[in-house]
Amino acid sequence: MDKPLTPQQEKFLTAFLDPASPTWSNYYKSALAAGYKEEYAQNISHLMPEWLSESIGDNALIKKALVNLQEFLEGESEDLRWKSTNLVLKGLMKDKFSERSEVTGKNGQPVVFQIANDISDKQSTNTDTSTESGS
Repeated sequence: MDKPLTPQQEKFLTAFLDPASPTWSNYYKSALAAGYKEEYAQNISHLMPEWLSESIGDNALIKKALVNLQEFLEGESEDLRWKSTNLVLKGLMKDKFSERSEVTGKNGQPVVFQIANDISDKQSTNTDTSTESGS
């Protein structure tokens, strides 16, 4: 999906995909809760827009990956399954499973990069110096 979700789409997905939501797994009620019009709410599951289809598919992959992760942690999973699980979680749940690390300077301060002398300064130190010859 190339376009980011709208706030209304995000609200729908939260209502639809969250088991703690009173409208969990109910297309119609989740659409109404997100502020969609009655007619659209009645047809959203039949229309299955791309953003909804992809989000439901991603959610299914995440659920399966979390089951695989639990099995791996309990020693019941094979290596190949763990590698695919790892890939799904890092890709679709970056905020929770990313391996990104921050680099900081001394005492947690931002890193400051100092660029060496300017190229022209370097060239001037490398040029031949001419000497005057006496006659």
